[in-house]
Amino acid sequence: MVALVGGSGSGKTTYLTRLIPALCRRGLLVGTLKHASAGMQFDTPGKDSWRHRRAGAACTVVTALGELALVRDADTSEPAHLLPFFSHCDLVLVEGYKTSDLPKIEVHRRVTGKPPLFSDSGVTGIVAVITDLPEAGGLPVFPLDDPLPLVQALGTLVPACSGLFFPAHGGENRPDVHPPGGAPGNAP
Repeated sequence: MVALVGGSGSGKTTYLTRLIPALCRRGLLVGTLKHASAGMQFDTPGKDSWRHRRAGAACTVVTALGELALVRDADTSEPAHLLPFFSHCDLVLVEGYKTSDLPKIEVHRRVTGKPPLFSDSGVTGIVAVITDLPEAGGLPVFPLDDPLPLVQALGTLVPACSGLFFPAHGGENRPDVHPPGGAPGNAP
């Protein structure tokens, strides 16, 4: 697990949507975890699955057209608690969880007017910064518009990722690796 962190409007999601296909092209099966600090409602009040949960079901899975959604109570305080949901993935990219113990890559854009997190003593574990700033307090700097330099350096920045870029399972020939654009058959 590697977290992309940054203030609201910094471009985390935009960068992730560029980074994910770059990693998939290397043959990696990538999972993502999005932290919604404001909370979310995952089910629609009155729908069958919502009614199942209200009736006492500990877990509800809804399936349709080859996809599923799981709704259950879970300890979401630390991303590591959610790792079992990603057992089939080579790499999990986490958006948010800036106070976690995960290695973090900050996304920062000057235009936000907010100070970068790497300069905040309350945020630890930042190993690199994706930014339009010329420097980032001695941390490695990567461009906002091109994920390839980060993909090439990820194994060095995050030692847990060092073995990912030469997958023993066949890379591009893996049927479970989705091409950029979504599920198999939905490539642009």
